[in-house]
Amino acid sequence: MSRRRVYRHDVRCPDCGSNWMRKDGFSNGKQAYSCGDCRRRYVPEGAYRRPGAAVKEQGIELYLEGNTLSGIGRVLGYSVPAVQGWVKKGAASPEPFGRARCGA
Repeated sequence: MSRRRVYRHDVRCPDCGSNWMRKDGFSNGKQAYSCGDCRRRYVPEGAYRRPGAAVKEQGIELYLEGNTLSGIGRVLGYSVPAVQGWVKKGAASPEPFGRARCGA
């Protein structure tokens, strides 16, 4: 038996804008909600953090210096798959994050 959805004045779905929510556990110690209309799960307080271009660039530079993906993730505080994605995208484009990598 699932929780019934409740109209909440203080929480709004970022996708559809609905106020019909269900409490859906916790994420990083913060209350998570599930939208009653579109079923998206999210944390309104922003428990998820996204790295900026400077952090990604620093990760790529550390990788080019010979550091391991796990070491870079440990230093910057992100997971190995996240760092791997930055490196993969940085290697695919000739000028990742707006700067040239190779000096002639």
